[in-house]
Amino acid sequence: KNPETTNEVSLAHCYAYFQGMAYGFVMGQVSERESVICLPGKFNPDQGMRVYVGFIERNPDQMHEDEQTLILRALMLAFPCPKPE
Repeated sequence: KNPETTNEVSLAHCYAYFQGMAYGFVMGQVSERESVICLPGKFNPDQGMRVYVGFIERNPDQMHEDEQTLILRALMLAFPCPKPE
């Protein structure tokens, strides 16, 4: 196997997984009033991966938890929705 190609495939898989998790969660929120993650209009997987990696670097003690939980925590901290008045 070509390591460079394998790395590119792994990275593409990671981006797709992250993007699917983020958009799936946002789309599954019941209403804007109850939303906990408000992604910016030009959100992209690169930005999301940087948020996630930064979260893991700042919180290595949480790495034992599943990736879905960690992704959602990272997004909730980075892109909180405004509190309703």
